[in-house]
Amino acid sequence: MATKHGKAELVAPPLMEVLGLEVVAAAVDTDELGTFSGEIPRLAAPLETAVAKARMGMAATGLAIGVASEGTVGPSAAVPFLSVARELVVLVDDERGIVVADTEISYDLITICVDAEADQDLTGQLEQGQFPAHAVLVRPTDGSPGPVFKAIRDPHALRVALEACCDASVDGRARVETDLRAHLCPSRQPIIARAARRLADRVATPCPECASPGFGIVGVEIGVPCEWCGRDTDLVRAHVLGCVACRAQRVDVVATEAADPGHCAWCNP
Repeated sequence: MATKHGKAELVAPPLMEVLGLEVVAAAVDTDELGTFSGEIPRLAAPLETAVAKARMGMAATGLAIGVASEGTVGPSAAVPFLSVARELVVLVDDERGIVVADTEISYDLITICVDAEADQDLTGQLEQGQFPAHAVLVRPTDGSPGPVFKAIRDPHALRVALEACCDASVDGRARVETDLRAHLCPSRQPIIARAARRLADRVATPCPECASPGFGIVGVEIGVPCEWCGRDTDLVRAHVLGCVACRAQRVDVVATEAADPGHCAWCNP
């Protein structure tokens, strides 16, 4: 596993418990594929980036199986003022020629983002962001290329960073936000661990046709009928399960009863 940020200790336990796989951490600079802080943009999709990370670890260790984690954080589509974390963990197996991935989605991430002046009291915001357990980073608000101060867990270091970034910013303000790298963001760590457990369980599930590891959800079918009017709602009716090695698929119905009218756009517009 190629990682700079202590993810191996989060991913290793379920892979050993469920699959008997020992995770070997490879000291590879995965930041070249993109950073949370934005200095290096992430140009590829999360799955493509995770696979590239896994292959970096495989190249560094000479092993035929690699794992990697890739996280994204952004506003929730359903509740825009809440941040949602999506953690993807992938296993690349060149012996079998397969790639298996699974994801954990959570609203439990602790984050803050505040624009401040150098002498502004940030006590309330920092408490909300669980500082100093959660580190912060500081940068100018106007998009200046620098300076950017990371991994701040000390109030004095925070004050120094605020002053430097305010001085460098045209509007005299600095942005203070949670440093989302895994080793500095405790609330992100259990999300990664749960994603790893989901991956391990999926790898442990053989395809009913070819017996390849990794049989699991590849899509969903929408359209649970409303209990009152019978029209389809946006609720998930069934999971589509598929194989990563062959074309085998199976549809598992998960909604066996009609939907509550509260979910119906016609009965509850």
